Amino acid sequence: MILDDAPVEDETGLYHRIPQSPDQIVPDQNRGCMRLSSAAFIGKEEMSVVIEDTLRAMGREPGDILKNFPGQYLVRLAAGFVRRYDQTVQRSPTIEEPAHGDVIGRKPKSVARKFAEAACWEIEPPGACPEDRC
Repeated sequence: MILDDAPVEDETGLYHRIPQSPDQIVPDQNRGCMRLSSAAFIGKEEMSVVIEDTLRAMGREPGDILKNFPGQYLVRLAAGFVRRYDQTVQRSPTIEEPAHGDVIGRKPKSVARKFAEAACWEIEPPGACPEDRC
């Protein structure tokens, strides 16, 4: 098992739940499919994530994250990527989610846009742009 205070390596995936919401999943007119919007990240000083290394150490798969969240989807960002934008990745396990963590830092529109562009769909909504899959 991974210790709560173990560093999160740069290549480690951070999974973030995306609700089925017209402001977070939007049509991409150029590609003719649905894509993630920057609204999924704007203003979240402490963004809740599930940390991949702990999830895997527990023998769980990314799809397990959504078992209690029907109608939601899942994106993945790498820890090293979010750190490039002055974000801190912190393990913060909970009773409900032992692999829980937080991405802490300001996420203005410019950062949220970069996150939305870099995130890939681990579990995608219907009509998602195929090239945005993990």
